[in-house]
Amino acid sequence: MSGLSGRCPDVSFNAGGHMVAVNRNTDYKHGKCTDLSNGDRLAITGTIIGNSVTATDIDVKGSKG
Repeated sequence: MSGLSGRCPDVSFNAGGHMVAVNRNTDYKHGKCTDLSNGDRLAITGTIIGNSVTATDIDVKGSKG
């Protein structure tokens, strides 16, 4: 992921060529909103509309570095 912006629980970032929006309804596995950082590897489930995703579930897989 890259381009992380916003303030938890409402953040957005780029992942896999999509703009991802996260909100208070997003569920996390292996982390929480405040753990997100640029370079993280994530598995994201959500609703895709065009090139945007509203995340319903995020599994934090770890840091790229």
